[in-house]
Amino acid sequence: MTPCEKLGYKVGQRFIAKGAPQFADGSIVELYRDDGTDLPCWKLIEGKCSFLNAGGYAGAYDFIGCFEPLDATMTIITRTNGQPYATEASARQQLTAKGLQDTHEVAPHEGGYALAPIQRVGDPITLQPGDHVSTDGMTEEQYHAVARAFENAGCPRFDRQKGRGIGSYLEWWNGVLDSTIIPENGGRHLTIDQVLGATNAGTTTPQPEEATMTTDPITTLKQARQARDEAEKAYQEALEEAREYLGEGFGLLERATADEAGEDMSDPANWRDGDVLTCIDDGGHGWYTEGKQYAIVRIDVDGWPVMRDDDGDQSALAPSRMKFHHRPT
Repeated sequence: MTPCEKLGYKVGQRFIAKGAPQFADGSIVELYRDDGTDLPCWKLIEGKCSFLNAGGYAGAYDFIGCFEPLDATMTIITRTNGQPYATEASARQQLTAKGLQDTHEVAPHEGGYALAPIQRVGDPITLQPGDHVSTDGMTEEQYHAVARAFENAGCPRFDRQKGRGIGSYLEWWNGVLDSTIIPENGGRHLTIDQVLGATNAGTTTPQPEEATMTTDPITTLKQARQARDEAEKAYQEALEEAREYLGEGFGLLERATADEAGEDMSDPANWRDGDVLTCIDDGGHGWYTEGKQYAIVRIDVDGWPVMRDDDGDQSALAPSRMKFHHRPT
């Protein structure tokens, strides 16, 4: 198992660079090639990189520990210099360019706009600047619990606040938790329960008890055996009907497919000499024709398939530009 596989990282997954020697902090990258080491190849999506190691595109081999999965981070995404986007339109453009529509949304942030994680109904929120909660009906005990939650999230109480404050809201504003009559940052309006249950509030949420096993393993095994026998019987009946349909002089020969052999042929690591691939993207080289099949002559040292191109010459093409078609018998 490679270092990437141990962490659950997959080719095509996107990350944020943090302290990576070859990328500017905050750059959005995509895992381009898992070479089995702790220095896989990352393709630049947005940000800065001085190398072109990702199949001719901007990217580089860099330490795996310097990248955080984009879908796992709970931080707000701003420009690479840490400043917010100036307009909502520019932030929305970056949301699309980074491919984050399913996980993030455009939200007001520090006088501009940023890409904030989408909070779905029922999901625990993460406290962030701009969040505010109404003090209407809030008890003294609830006030101190809310203040501690914000403090644990990195937002201390303003010095002059000794009690509940005089405002109608408590808001994370200018780095402190302040009392205000009208929220000033256009942030999220939260309930007390949302604040106390936030992922960075420093409180613990009771974990649901593990479901008890309702069926013992022996019964499950018997049921699986019965299902397998029934499937085999149906297969044999279909096989006999096919032989009768073909008549004398013809026969049926079973052969194991790559999938039946347990191989995932969408993974280029399982490709081998003789396999037939379909070109899905020539990359602008003009060597291959999209939609045409090519047989692998050999696999080079980088794991790229070498095939005879349209000119009859042997050349390699990035695995991401090819798709497995079939393995000749």
